[in-house]
Amino acid sequence: MAKRKVGVLSVVLIVALLCSILSVSFTSAAKTSDNYVVNDDEGVNMSLSGEILGLLGDADLDSKINVKDATAIQKNVASLIAFEETQLILADVDQSGGVNVKDATAIQKWVAGITVDMKINHLVYIPQEDTTVPSQIATVVSTESTVSEMVTTTPSEPTQPTEPITTVPEEKCFIVVFVDYDGTELKKQIVNKGEGAVAPEVLDRAGYVFIGWDIDFEEVHSDLTVKAQYRDNGLPAVEVERVVSTASDETVRVPVQIRNNPGIVGMTLSLDYDESALSLTSIVKGSALSEMTFTIPKALNSGCNLPWDAEFVEPENVTNGEILVLTFKVLDNAQKGIYDISLRYDDGAIVNNDLLSVDMLIIDGAIFVK
Repeated sequence: MAKRKVGVLSVVLIVALLCSILSVSFTSAAKTSDNYVVNDDEGVNMSLSGEILGLLGDADLDSKINVKDATAIQKNVASLIAFEETQLILADVDQSGGVNVKDATAIQKWVAGITVDMKINHLVYIPQEDTTVPSQIATVVSTESTVSEMVTTTPSEPTQPTEPITTVPEEKCFIVVFVDYDGTELKKQIVNKGEGAVAPEVLDRAGYVFIGWDIDFEEVHSDLTVKAQYRDNGLPAVEVERVVSTASDETVRVPVQIRNNPGIVGMTLSLDYDESALSLTSIVKGSALSEMTFTIPKALNSGCNLPWDAEFVEPENVTNGEILVLTFKVLDNAQKGIYDISLRYDDGAIVNNDLLSVDMLIIDGAIFVK
């Protein structure tokens, strides 16, 4: 009778020890809830044993992370839609125990390529339990043959690992930036792979007609910079270019062009710029208007006059192109910003061979100080 009591007591102790060890082995990993684990590695072609719930951040359960997931989370937070249990787990990207606007914001940043300290796009799964008898149990049961028989025959054989689980490859989003002719950003858009971007409305600019974009964006497969394209509108014009300066105390060349020259023999322009940020250091005559005499002003300052003059210009000698190069120094106290370089003329200041007044479109330029 005493021996039987000892055997029963051994079984109780063994079972208690087994439960204790198994409990430790299944509660040591970091979980999103009591049963779910977020894998440490980002999740394509991962070999895991267990039930896969999906990718952390895939709130709409379409096997990809994009702005639609952030939108779904926002709708759930606003009580416009209800999430199932799996969606609540996958939407909780900061693993705070609940879904909120912080999760939506984190996904938007991740989609835009901004680093976030969260396991977005990592597999979430329920790990498969290992029923192998721990070595501690084997040591105990060896002292009692009847108990040993009970313990060694009850557990099932160790579960074989499942086949490697391959997730659906992430369908990335890309950033499409629309810029104007001078690089000014017009619009930035996040687009799902294979989808098209929506272009901003672009108006004609002085002296030019908008004709479209330089590259196609109907089916996006990479980050793109799309530039607006224009054509000359055919009107006589003098254009000051827009240039960039990366630092103060830098010398900047600003070309001035003439287009669609109607055959002028006289022209006087006045130059205006911000003398608090820019200093005009030189003016050099260009190759266009070579049949005319250009007089460099004695005082290089804002408001100075720029005169060209000739008695007659043969039609075959009428030229277009660069008429001046203005060189400026960006002053030390110049702040970051845009500094206009403008030209103007009085009525009758531009004439043709018949000494008739000519209207000339003036397109102002600028220096961008970055």
